[in-house]
Amino acid sequence: MFGIGLGEIAVIFVVALLVFGPERMPGIARAVGRAVGELRRALTDAQTDIINQVKTETPQQAKTEPPKPPAPSAPVPGPISDPIKAFFTPQEGAASISQGEGAEKK
Repeated sequence: MFGIGLGEIAVIFVVALLVFGPERMPGIARAVGRAVGELRRALTDAQTDIINQVKTETPQQAKTEPPKPPAPSAPVPGPISDPIKAFFTPQEGAASISQGEGAEKK
C-alpha cells in the first residue's frame, strides 16, 4: 500500500478507536473508504485519458518542431572587455547623485 505494515495499521486503528470512540468509527471508516474509492477512480480516469491521448496523437503531430521563441526586441550586448570598468562607469541616461541630480533639497 504506502509502505505501511500490518503492525502500523493496527496501531493507527487503536489510536483512532481511542480518539473517536466505538460509536463514530464505522461512519469514519465508511467515509475514508468512499474517499479512497473516489481517488482511485479519478486516478484511473486520468490515466486512461492520458493513454488515449497518446494513442490518438498522429505521427505527424509528434514530429513537428516546437515553435521558435520570438526575436528579442532590443539588441543583446556583447561580452564586456573590462567588467570592472563597465561596472563603475555610469551608463547613458543614468542620473548621478554626485552631480546633484536626484539629491533632496531642503
